[in-house]
Amino acid sequence: MNTIDVNGANTSNIEVIDLDVVEDNLGNADFNIAKEKFSLAKNILLFLFWLTIFIIIIRVTPENKDSNGIKELFNTVFQSIVPMSSLVIGYYFGSRESKE
Repeated sequence: MNTIDVNGANTSNIEVIDLDVVEDNLGNADFNIAKEKFSLAKNILLFLFWLTIFIIIIRVTPENKDSNGIKELFNTVFQSIVPMSSLVIGYYFGSRESKE
C-alpha cells in the first residue's frame, strides 16, 4: 500500500520521479527535417542502385547464364526497381507542400 506522510513524502518502496527535473535535463530536438528526408531518399536510391549492379553482375557470370532461378530473381528485381524508385522520387522530391 502506498502511503504519504504529513510532509508529502512517499513512505513505500516505490520510486517517485519528479517530471520537472526530467524535462529540464532534456535536450533540444534540433535537426533539419528537409535534410534528413533528402538523406533518406538518397540512401534508398543508392541501395536500389547497388542492388541493381549486384544482380547484373550475378546474372552475367558464366555459371549463372542458364540458371532459371537467377533469371527469375533478375526479372523480379528489375520489375520492382522502377516503381520503388518512382515512389521515393515522387514522395521526397515531387511536392513542396507539407506531408502532414
